[in-house]
Amino acid sequence: MTGTNVRDVFIKIGVVAILIAILCAGVYWLLNDRGIIGSAHEQPCSTVFILGPGMNSRTINFDDNPELSARIDRVVNTYGFAAIVVADGNPASQTRVFDFSVFRPSAAERIIEDDAIKETLVRVRSHFFDEMKNAHSQAPERDLVEALSIAARILSSRPSDEIREIVVLSTGLSTAGFLNFTDDNAWLYSDAIEIIDTMQSNGSLPNLNGITVSWFQMHDVCGVEQEVIPGTQRQNLEEIWRLFVARSGGEFIIVEEHPGRGIYEGLPHVTPVEILSAITGVIVHPEQADVQRGTSYDFSALVAGYGITAQDVEWSIDDSSHPETVIDDNGRLIVAPNDPRESIVIIAVSTADPRVSGRATVRLREESLSEAVVREITIFPDDIILGTASPYNVFDINAMVLGDNNPSQAVRFELTGNNDPGTRVDSNGRIIIGSSETSFILIIRVTSLLDPSIYAEVPVRVFAEAPDTVEVMFVGDSSDFICEEQARNTAGEWVEFIDSQDRGIYLFGCTAHTGNDYLDSVSLGLERAEAFKELLVREFGIDPSRIITMGLGYNNPWNRPNGIRGTPSWNAAVAATNRRVVIMSADDDFAISIYNGTWR
Repeated sequence: MTGTNVRDVFIKIGVVAILIAILCAGVYWLLNDRGIIGSAHEQPCSTVFILGPGMNSRTINFDDNPELSARIDRVVNTYGFAAIVVADGNPASQTRVFDFSVFRPSAAERIIEDDAIKETLVRVRSHFFDEMKNAHSQAPERDLVEALSIAARILSSRPSDEIREIVVLSTGLSTAGFLNFTDDNAWLYSDAIEIIDTMQSNGSLPNLNGITVSWFQMHDVCGVEQEVIPGTQRQNLEEIWRLFVARSGGEFIIVEEHPGRGIYEGLPHVTPVEILSAITGVIVHPEQADVQRGTSYDFSALVAGYGITAQDVEWSIDDSSHPETVIDDNGRLIVAPNDPRESIVIIAVSTADPRVSGRATVRLREESLSEAVVREITIFPDDIILGTASPYNVFDINAMVLGDNNPSQAVRFELTGNNDPGTRVDSNGRIIIGSSETSFILIIRVTSLLDPSIYAEVPVRVFAEAPDTVEVMFVGDSSDFICEEQARNTAGEWVEFIDSQDRGIYLFGCTAHTGNDYLDSVSLGLERAEAFKELLVREFGIDPSRIITMGLGYNNPWNRPNGIRGTPSWNAAVAATNRRVVIMSADDDFAISIYNGTWR
């Protein structure tokens, strides 16, 4: 074969190769453009949809929810796996699975019958969509923990290389099972970390490793069967579920709200969750004032309660019949010169919880008034207990300057007694305890800027977070466990620790303020310590001589201020967090100081 012939052969081979490459590219473009190649190589997706429809939630918005539609499309289009779990009082009885892989076409079918395949996908999606719409509660109440556990078990059987997701459509207000927000234990108002610690210790958390939990319609209640959840409790509800998922090993996503469109009818009963308020009152200062017509007067308001930092209020006048007598957003009352009324009432409503308000009576006078005089300063609260570890190390105190003729409320906060530079009080009265603080007593002095000779002081007792402690929750005003099984499980976790202590342990019983008699609260604390001791001896054979019990009442290192029963400062939700027992080594110096009463 001559050189010319060889060259011609190679040219022909090259032309054929180019034509084949062009043909392949065209076919790929055509198939990819029609969605055939792309969908064939998408990672399969397994999704469990948890539906929590109930009489206290708004109807699920299926038709105008692009995020939800995208999740349905993904599991159908990748020929994945789906399940529907209805989170009523018995989720296990309402679980359906859908294996879309049975509709997966072969490569040849994808080329030849593409239109038919697309029609099948549309039909399958429509059927699944209808199944979700028609999934309704059958058993009373709502058990979201059990529904999530079922979903986790379903996904655990799926291949690890699949995308695994749980989509929850629910308010988050579970009313059955362990996390029951209707119980007297006030989960909605309790510390999220304490709740999840308890669930983790008794094995109530599912395995969500490698699973994303996307939550729709969190706290989207109907407002009829269920009272709307205020902002503070909404945040705590979200935090409880966020921490629940995180501790279970999953990733938590709250999807942007797409509110429901109506109210469910004809479904089984769901107990409404009682909405308490972390805000216990609004105190207007002064509660009575004399104001000259044609002048102005500055009022202030204190929003009282547990953990309250939002001091914003909305001011108004009870009778607004005179248009020139007004009160502005800062509490400045302007009285018209010709206002004929003898008195008016001004109102301050908490913006964080509009159900809580305070009032002041204003008498209108003709004669001029004397200059402002400072009489005293009051501080709320008047006794503070804080710790060196978060979240016990930050607290906001409030001060009111009392006197004649509207004295200025400007004050100066000063701190003495600390030995950690990180312990400080800022200009707004926020106390921050440094992590290395060792002083037991600090003093906060509040001084009037109008009259620096007038001041008030409040003690701040500081404790170090004890290392060997455990909490068991009790029913209010009793030594009965909220959950006997949980108490038994928790006690079992401490048997090895108790056996390892040469001198045994201290068992401190704590309580909230049950009245004005401190000795009554100490007695109740001792009853709780004895109840837990009896459980340790009965169930685990612990030598009773190794357990030293003591009742601390409400005046203990772990107390969170909850006010006095029968007064506006009382907060039942906070009181619930103070009902506990604490186990500490009898060799622990801090425990010894508590037992001897010298820790303060």
